[in-house]
Amino acid sequence: MRISDFIARTITQRRALIWCGVAVLTVACVAILVRSLRLDSEVFNVLPGRFSSVQGLRIYDRDFEQTRELTFALLCNANDVDKLEEFAPVFAERLRQQPWCARVLAGSPMATPEGIRDLQAIAVPLLLNLEPHAFDETMSILQPEKIRDRLQRLRQQIEAGSPRPEFELSFDPLGLIAPALKPFAESTVIEQEQPLTSPDRTMRIFLVVTNQKTVSAFECQRLMRRVNEFRAIAAEGWDPESHSGLQILVTGRPAFVSEISLSMRYDVVATLLGSVVLVGIIFFAGFRRWLPLVGMAFCLLLSCLVALTAGQLLFGRLSMISVGFCAILVGLGVDFAILTIGRYHQARADGEPHQQAIATSVAKLGRAIFFGALTTAVGFLALVLSGAMSFSQLGVLIAIGIFVAGLFMCSILFLFVRERHGAVQHDWLFDVVRNYVRWTVCHWLFAGSPTPLRSQRTFTGTKEHPGKSRSRRNHAKNASALGASAGNRSRAESAGVARLLAKNLGALEAAPLSGQNQKLLYARSALSVPKLDGSKSTAFERDQFASGARNAGANGGSGRIQPRLVRTGIHVAR
Repeated sequence: MRISDFIARTITQRRALIWCGVAVLTVACVAILVRSLRLDSEVFNVLPGRFSSVQGLRIYDRDFEQTRELTFALLCNANDVDKLEEFAPVFAERLRQQPWCARVLAGSPMATPEGIRDLQAIAVPLLLNLEPHAFDETMSILQPEKIRDRLQRLRQQIEAGSPRPEFELSFDPLGLIAPALKPFAESTVIEQEQPLTSPDRTMRIFLVVTNQKTVSAFECQRLMRRVNEFRAIAAEGWDPESHSGLQILVTGRPAFVSEISLSMRYDVVATLLGSVVLVGIIFFAGFRRWLPLVGMAFCLLLSCLVALTAGQLLFGRLSMISVGFCAILVGLGVDFAILTIGRYHQARADGEPHQQAIATSVAKLGRAIFFGALTTAVGFLALVLSGAMSFSQLGVLIAIGIFVAGLFMCSILFLFVRERHGAVQHDWLFDVVRNYVRWTVCHWLFAGSPTPLRSQRTFTGTKEHPGKSRSRRNHAKNASALGASAGNRSRAESAGVARLLAKNLGALEAAPLSGQNQKLLYARSALSVPKLDGSKSTAFERDQFASGARNAGANGGSGRIQPRLVRTGIHVAR
């Protein structure tokens, strides 16, 4: 048994079994994706990883940048700066009360005990970043003589009633923190009264360290949803009637990753659905069947699901860019659906039953679909050589998906084709192409003669042909295809076609002819058509044609007319 016959038999006689297999495949893919799908939205992972510059950027982004930090900003008009000064501590306290907030920096670190402890903790790393001469000078402070001199000086200042020595002893007993922070003090504005404040006092900055567990795209999205909920209620206490509106702005890596990943997800979904809708419109315009259209969309989405699952199992982590393969796969896979459904309808139009039409469609197009999918897959697999992981994943996913789509279009798609649906009775696209081909062939056959161009449709058959003479204009009006099968035309109609053919040949003879047509009809009696009886045989004996006509046919174009007579049911005897 051929594979095509096996597929047709299984589709038509084991429909429940096929549907169970499709359901199991779908559930398995969804379960795998729900449990293990991880999408990578890192910008640096899009770049080729073999370059040292890219590797350095990744290390800097991962180890030297605060990946869990958010920056809030309060922005108001110049008339409300005093109100902003009063509202800033309230906003900072509300930030500290949020469950996702681990630390808030709303001013100088020296203003809070937590800030002082942080400065003391980072003093040693900051000392190592000093210039060589500054580092040597700072280390000399640790000598016993200088420590005694410093303590004696601070004691004298305390006895004089100054509060500064007491704070200095509690904050920096050894005198190392101040030299370590000196480079930062030189880079800031000494005259600035409040840190983290704009010069015109219309903006206040708040640095927040979050407690998110990971820095993945989904975790950043969850964090930003909670942050946006806080922003909606954080302005309580700011009277919009007596003061202008207050803007609460936020930025940082979590906000950036969340926004980019959501945008990429929207792009993927929009392009996928847009592709399905557009190809669905084209498919429906060609076949005007709703159920095969639904089947095509189902097969395409199932192909995307299977390819995505296979990619997750192969790579373990997929890039957001590679997930955009779905739109490309839809545009490629719809070609297979159009070919198989079109061949199926052609087989049904030829009189084949439902099962045999499926087998014919698979047998005639299976090889073409296989090699078409193979060439497309090989082309996209070349992206593996790009060096960028996202593009490599894109090529592999499309290669897998295109093969799966070809398999589904030759099998599962026919589950959506009902047996009682016959061939399309009137296909406007086929009619347009058929008329164009007829016009092209007739125009080429009688090129150079104005009279045949006016009556070229005379060479197409008609359903009724009165015996009386008609003008060439009526010939074109009552004509239809000469190439119809003999079974659909009676002998009397065939005789009528022959009479019309003879009359048009006479018109060709009377018209100003080119050299080719003169060679075809150089004799007045080029074609002698006797009176035909519909009940008798309509075969023309070779002797009924004048010798001049036979010679002219051999040298001219009558050899092209004779096959048309045969297809109409008029046979020329040898």
